Amino acid sequence: MSSQFIIKNFMRKSAVVAIIIYPDKRVRILYTIPKGNIISIKGHDLSFVVNDKDFFLYNGLPAFIYDINNVQPKNPYNEGDKQELTPFDFDTAISSRVAKEILEATSGKMDKLSIVLIMSFITLGGIAILGYYLGDQLKAIMEKLIEIYQFMGGN
Repeated sequence: MSSQFIIKNFMRKSAVVAIIIYPDKRVRILYTIPKGNIISIKGHDLSFVVNDKDFFLYNGLPAFIYDINNVQPKNPYNEGDKQELTPFDFDTAISSRVAKEILEATSGKMDKLSIVLIMSFITLGGIAILGYYLGDQLKAIMEKLIEIYQFMGGN
């Protein structure tokens, strides 16, 4: 590992980073100096190809991602078959999911609170209608009472 330290810190101008992914999901980061367009990992008997397209910068050094079973580097920017999802599309998907869950939760049986609220609104509506119609008749009754009062000798 001392050679890794020397390459990483003192040979930065010619060093590259090889990120190797193993089948059991382990990741190993190695610093090495390529010879031409080939990286050889000492002590591991591994060789990989370096190209100018499939790299990214890792701590200021060009880095390549390799699958242990493939000598060509993986392109970290290649999305492959993944669909692009914009933030607007993601927000829309989340909103529709939430709306669907709310509708599923409220569909079916009505709870007691909903029934009480509906009955309260119906009762208030009935009282308002009854008051409106009786209000007109109360005015007529009041007028008759006033006439009777005046007839009996009131002012």
